[in-house]
Amino acid sequence: MATRKNSCCSSKLLLLALPILLFAAMLTADETQTDITRTTVALTGDSTRVYLHVTAETSYGWFWQRSTGRAYTTSDVKGKQRVKVDKLCLTLMAHDTTTQCVEQADSIVVTEKKRGIAIPRRTVRLSAITEGPVLGPETMEIRP
Repeated sequence: MATRKNSCCSSKLLLLALPILLFAAMLTADETQTDITRTTVALTGDSTRVYLHVTAETSYGWFWQRSTGRAYTTSDVKGKQRVKVDKLCLTLMAHDTTTQCVEQADSIVVTEKKRGIAIPRRTVRLSAITEGPVLGPETMEIRP
């Protein structure tokens, strides 16, 4: 009889715990959105074309939001051949504003992670510029 009583109680406990677990899974569901690449073009002094590409992605859950922005320069529209520029800067604005600049680079990545209880969804805004050659500002935004 003792075994039967324990199995009865454990099945009732399981029935109570199942809705709680399903609700918790809904609160932390991952929503991801990625925007397409945007490009601007400039000619360098030696008639080489340089394209500035900007991409963004963001993921959201009830307890967090993670946003990533990327900027890179290439010599072709499809973005296969990278080209270094004198200075590449990227600004990411979501919960905070983060600006990073890199010299003699062909790409840059900026990530922002925000954690807490009931984090509000924020639109992610990016702005990228280059010097040597001068490109941009190339801006875009993405909503989670």
